[in-house]
Amino acid sequence: MIVPSVIYLSYRLPYVAVVPGPVKDVIQKCLGELGLDFERGGCDLLVGGCGSVGNLKGVPGVYIFVDDVVLYVGETGDIARRVGGEHCTTRIGASEGVARLLMYLLDEACMQSDERIKLNVVDREKFIVNSILKPAVNKLTIITVTCPQLKNNGERLKLEKCLLTRRGSTGKTTLTALLAYGLAIRGRRVLMLDLDPQSHLSSLFLRINEVENISDGVLELATQGRFKIRQIDLGVKVPGEVGLIPSGINYIIDVFRGMIPAWDPQAVYSRLMTEPAINKSYDYVICDTPPELFTPTMWGLYAADYIIIPSNMEELSLLGVKILLKEVIPDVIMKSKKEPKVLGIALINITRRVKSDTIAKLEASVERFVRQLPSAIYSRVYGKLFFDTLIYRDDELRDLAYRPRRWEIPLSRVINRSSELRSEVESFASEVENRINNFKGMV
Repeated sequence: MIVPSVIYLSYRLPYVAVVPGPVKDVIQKCLGELGLDFERGGCDLLVGGCGSVGNLKGVPGVYIFVDDVVLYVGETGDIARRVGGEHCTTRIGASEGVARLLMYLLDEACMQSDERIKLNVVDREKFIVNSILKPAVNKLTIITVTCPQLKNNGERLKLEKCLLTRRGSTGKTTLTALLAYGLAIRGRRVLMLDLDPQSHLSSLFLRINEVENISDGVLELATQGRFKIRQIDLGVKVPGEVGLIPSGINYIIDVFRGMIPAWDPQAVYSRLMTEPAINKSYDYVICDTPPELFTPTMWGLYAADYIIIPSNMEELSLLGVKILLKEVIPDVIMKSKKEPKVLGIALINITRRVKSDTIAKLEASVERFVRQLPSAIYSRVYGKLFFDTLIYRDDELRDLAYRPRRWEIPLSRVINRSSELRSEVESFASEVENRINNFKGMV
């Protein structure tokens, strides 16, 4: 039986939160873009915790949850109600901020699974809230930004978006969508798997009210349940096609209630190998996974024939690449039922000011690092470590994730507005297939 090639786009490390001095610098830059500042704009910045937000009843603004990383950025018309009444009370399902915190604490929750597994569903949730969430929330730093102008919801959203953008991203989900489109215009049939419970990939193509509660998505695929492939309208007629098995925000709760096969890293691999609806209909399966290394991430890795590592020029993004290559991929190579290969590192979301010799020096440095690994590992890494195709920063593409009703915007419309981006997408898809068909590992 012929099965489609599975391409995995790797996870990234969270970005270090610069507290609170550098965070203030970022906030000042974002306020400056809105024509505001602390000195003349009447803006205040408060660094505190859950105990300090009660004084901000009825006060609009933007807030940032910080641990060793920036966990969450949000906006509200009433900081005390939203942050104190919803986030800090840690009611599961009450707020997106709590859901994001659940994702961040997955490792800790999994380590306490022996205690949870003896409990019923209701008591498991109480255990998670009282033993994991509440202690964690009370340790967090909460930074709030208030200005008279932030009474306007539009201005708050602009500041929130700026802070999220400055926080940084490797563009993993974006690259998944671009590669699927690029392969489709080459006549390939592509299936995207959104393995991230935060559902960013799914929200690019599906209505938010659908993403909030998925009952026939990737979790059902992994648990031998019924799943549904959504056909994606790319906005133009192409020789190939793109499908999506989505993730849902509700999956975050399922993870904590012990309703996923966390003990089986081969769950998705096993289903893909035996599922005729996928094997007969698709040439490629592209997995988009969470930014953290936990069960759905491992599902993608163990299902993969090929691994693409997205990165940008940020120091911590590159640190994540090295950790992945040294600590994670060797373990997957040894335990996988396939023979996964690393197709290379794809640079995305970089500025055109970056010089080619800078990229060459960076590639040489990472290659030296890879060659220090055992030959059984580096021989599975493509000889030309960096993809020749560079995906440069595109403001419209970057902003797509924050647009209202973004699922109504065909991906082709965004890509074809820029001849440079269209060329990059076509070139990247061509290079991916060339590397697959002519794989030559490091020697």
